[in-house]
Amino acid sequence: MNSALQNPVSEPAATAETAAHHVVFETFERTPPRDDATYHYNFMGTRIAHEFERDLIVHNPGFDHKVADGLKASGRSARYDSDPTYPLRNSEDYFEWVDLLTAIDRAKDKFTMIEIGAGYGRWIANAAGALTRRKSGNPLSMRLIALEADKGRFEMMIRNCQNNGIAKEDVGLYRAACTPDGKPVFMFVNNNYGEGVWYDPRIEAQFAGKPVDILPFTHDNGQKFVIERIPAMRLDSLLTEPVDFIDMDIQGAEITSCPPASMHSTGSSSSFISGRIPARWTKHSQPFSARMAGARAISLLAVSRTRRRTARLHSSTAYRAGTTPDSIEERVTPCPACP
Repeated sequence: MNSALQNPVSEPAATAETAAHHVVFETFERTPPRDDATYHYNFMGTRIAHEFERDLIVHNPGFDHKVADGLKASGRSARYDSDPTYPLRNSEDYFEWVDLLTAIDRAKDKFTMIEIGAGYGRWIANAAGALTRRKSGNPLSMRLIALEADKGRFEMMIRNCQNNGIAKEDVGLYRAACTPDGKPVFMFVNNNYGEGVWYDPRIEAQFAGKPVDILPFTHDNGQKFVIERIPAMRLDSLLTEPVDFIDMDIQGAEITSCPPASMHSTGSSSSFISGRIPARWTKHSQPFSARMAGARAISLLAVSRTRRRTARLHSSTAYRAGTTPDSIEERVTPCPACP
């Protein structure tokens, strides 16, 4: 018997440092990240203004320091791999980048994306950057739709699109919430990352018949606070054309915001929803739960983000902003301030 077969040489096990990266990264031009006084430039060249982000541990000092190491309050990992032209392997960002780049790589002629709970529009900006870094294939046109309920973060998103040179005709920016029924929800005014939107019939009763969307309240303990009524949209109302990629980060409401009888896969490309379900989504009458069961792969990364989940959340996402009007119905209007 061959002695080599009797005494095979064991190959060393792959480690996090030596394992190959996902092949999709090789289809895009990557550059080392860098910083200047105003921006951080990631490995796809996307600009992120320093003022848009704080370290998670600064925002939430009580958070586990080991878990928060290298994380921004937005959820972005500020750390890169040993080769900095790749995202850090042991991070949510790595898998989200794989999902996004795979969807772009498989798109035909046009790339359409929806980011729900967009914050400052981190992933639509990443998509715009990646679309300019494809090594092969025909140039793709793009349609980037983003929805954010918080006023301050929504204004950051407009600026982020401007900072990254995204053309006005390529984006649709909304400020509001994405709910199963499209009914308005509520948010504490000037709330920062972490709470999201919520619903309370007692609060709704206080707004009934009033031509305003912001009211002051006083808690039983004497604490004063201000609540804003946020308009909402159903997710299926946005599915007016095939969508290649849906990124949802709405603090636990991802599944409830994908209502039954709203979506169906045509199987013609690759799309990812709630941490990604491969398929190309369009409006259809087939139950969403049945389509989920038949998906080729399910990895609900976004749903697992417990660090920013809130029990009173009903949803988050969508109103096309303009000046604040008198009635909530008027608020879903084209955004004159979009880049």
